[in-house]
Amino acid sequence: GKEADSRRVTVRKQNLNRTFHGTMRLSKTLSGSPWTCLLKMLPSCAIHPLSQRRLLWDFLMLIFITHDLLMVPLHVFHIRNTTAVQSVEIACTAFWTVDLGVSFFTGFWVGPQLEMRLKMIARHYAQGWLPIDILVLGVEWGITSAELAAGAHFDETDTILLLRHVRLLRAAKWLRRLKSLSDRSSSESTRFAFKVFNILVALFCAVHLISC
Repeated sequence: GKEADSRRVTVRKQNLNRTFHGTMRLSKTLSGSPWTCLLKMLPSCAIHPLSQRRLLWDFLMLIFITHDLLMVPLHVFHIRNTTAVQSVEIACTAFWTVDLGVSFFTGFWVGPQLEMRLKMIARHYAQGWLPIDILVLGVEWGITSAELAAGAHFDETDTILLLRHVRLLRAAKWLRRLKSLSDRSSSESTRFAFKVFNILVALFCAVHLISC
């Protein structure tokens, strides 16, 4: 009986040792996994709102917003759905899809304080422009998918023309971003230029909406 009890105790110890060493090996494996490394790197991926890469992204935003302001009214004339037109539409929609992700990493100001914590950035974006961005992107991908499916025979109905105007909401988002840049700029001439450009874009949007 004592030998049997001794064997059982020995077996239990061996099982515990195997479980412990297995857990340690799994922990070491996970600690060096790509996912863990990615999670550790995420906080450093926050983008300063005045950094060069963010300003470059803002410039690209301006290009695509200008495209929307110019092209949306032209669809009233039933532009032919050529391969070139489809390619540009896909490029625009893809850019704004990426912009949705970029917005989750761009810091923002709370008064004079700059917030760069990803959790707070995500919360701020979710409570602000995220619902509008998802709405506009949903409309865009829906129209783009319909265009690709129909090809040159795509029928530009009044409903689709009206839905295209939803894209112009991004102009308001960009104007807000431009105002933030002008408020944070240390140069008086730069701030003046930002404000003048802000007014011009606002006037252009107003004339566009009135004419449509």
